[in-house]
Amino acid sequence: MSDPRPTRDSMSLEEATISNMWEITASVEVLERKGLCTKQDRYDISAEFRRKNPLFELGREVFREWYSHLGRHDRIRRREPDKAREALWGDCNCVSRSRGAVGWRAGATTGDHGQRRGANGAGVGGGIDDGGNEAVEEKPVHRVSLDAYYMDKSQVTVGQYAAFLQAKGIDPPSDWKTMNQPSHQKRPVANVDWADANTYCHWAEKRLPTEAEWEKAARGTDGRIYPWGNDLPTPLRANYGKKNWDKPAALVPVGTLEDGKSPYGIYDMAGNAWEWVSDWYDNVYYKNSPSQNPKGPERGDFKVLRGGSWHSRPESLHSANRNYSPPVHHRSPYNGFRCAKTP
Repeated sequence: MSDPRPTRDSMSLEEATISNMWEITASVEVLERKGLCTKQDRYDISAEFRRKNPLFELGREVFREWYSHLGRHDRIRRREPDKAREALWGDCNCVSRSRGAVGWRAGATTGDHGQRRGANGAGVGGGIDDGGNEAVEEKPVHRVSLDAYYMDKSQVTVGQYAAFLQAKGIDPPSDWKTMNQPSHQKRPVANVDWADANTYCHWAEKRLPTEAEWEKAARGTDGRIYPWGNDLPTPLRANYGKKNWDKPAALVPVGTLEDGKSPYGIYDMAGNAWEWVSDWYDNVYYKNSPSQNPKGPERGDFKVLRGGSWHSRPESLHSANRNYSPPVHHRSPYNGFRCAKTP
């Protein structure tokens, strides 16, 4: 008896597109569970599919060719032990020791905190219900307490990063000549990996925020979904939903989206660029997270990213969303950062 199901040869273009979309989604979810790609890769593949010929065969080599076309052919990899990387990153803890608990009430006032080579900071502290209800890695919602700290009001800009590169004499991100133009100096720097961001923050006498600090600065203490509240994203609140990387023009200058500020007056904590934080990623970390100043697992394969980017869908902009990527050799146009500082 013949198989009654349609084949790709007999499907219409629309039917084949839908069929392939389901197969891609299922395949990439399997790859993510097996550690062959990251959550951000899954977003990227789904987005790229919409711009590609829908009629193609699936398979690991095709994925490699696809990413080679995007200039990111090394992003799908097996999570086998990497002794060199473990030696470099395994015991790294980028968070300074706590300097005494400071109780801040909800809605603590924000203030300018002048710091060498950096944006002004907003004072943040107190407790937060950490986590959300959208995905397994966002559960369970749990309450944590944080010592007081400062967070940069804006993402690190091209102009600030240019001063860092000049002082340190290190290799710039890709497309740096295009990015480092007068018209782009106030846009967030992108194409930086975790190691780049960490080095910059230490050079600026700051540090990367912990994941809990980042979420507290974005959500405040009232359990809001987005930095601005519970209303859905709009272009006046966040930079998101763009399909193509139009060099730095895909990013909006920092500090321009007033309607998208967090309760502490911090800009662009949803969209524009994903932000590196100090924590290693663990999808079940919230089940065992300490209630006081959580700093993430002691080691891992990926570092956490927060906030969404210019390329994100609206549903990816909620402040509890957790993303992750390798800490080194992974410079993506989606990723930027901001710094924090212990008082």
